[in-house]
Amino acid sequence: SHARGESVLRGAAELRANERGLKVLVNVTRAPGWAMPRDPSLPADPVAFASFLERFVPYFDGKVAARQIWNEPNLIHENNGRIDPYGFFQLLKAAYPAVKRADPNALVVFPGLAPTSLNYDDYAVDDDWYLEALLNINQGEVARYFDVLGVQGYGAGNHPDTYFPGNLSEYPEWVNAPEFYFRHIEQLRSVMVNAGLAATPIWITEMGWPVGRQNFLYGYGDYVTRELQASYLTRAYGI
Repeated sequence: SHARGESVLRGAAELRANERGLKVLVNVTRAPGWAMPRDPSLPADPVAFASFLERFVPYFDGKVAARQIWNEPNLIHENNGRIDPYGFFQLLKAAYPAVKRADPNALVVFPGLAPTSLNYDDYAVDDDWYLEALLNINQGEVARYFDVLGVQGYGAGNHPDTYFPGNLSEYPEWVNAPEFYFRHIEQLRSVMVNAGLAATPIWITEMGWPVGRQNFLYGYGDYVTRELQASYLTRAYGI
């Protein structure tokens, strides 16, 4: 009954969003414990995941504009313990036709990758590398299994006009890597263009600047006031 109550509340929220002229993007992510493989990666059975989507998609028929398949697959904690581009390729390959069978008009969004230049198999891998690795599988077959590329544009404490490495911010910290700049999303666009996918739409699914020090990892928020946050957000839309 708890799960049913949550579904009713979410359905009501989506209805209100549609009434206000907003389009709803649903992120389908996480697997229950019984569906996780012994060899940690994504859901144990992509076919079972696809079957779930065929049942799930019609549940919100007409209220959801797009479905994002998974979230930040280049982070280990989003993948049950192992970063696996080929495994994610198999998940998308199963999920995409399942969504289309349930709703031919639905848009399938490739999940925004976590912005990072790190390459540690036990933590995270570079988002540019991860996207390139997927696009290199079977001569770019993965492009057949998403309609929109989702990207994440965070700016740490740096204003949206700066970028790495050509126009660095003047702050003393969080300036020496591409993921600290909003315009890092342009590098992902370049990966798509180089793969012959210049016509594929790109949506910013996450973006923003923090205000204040939320914890020791996000100290760059010290450089952002509410006034700067408002300025950065509006300027980012104009770039």
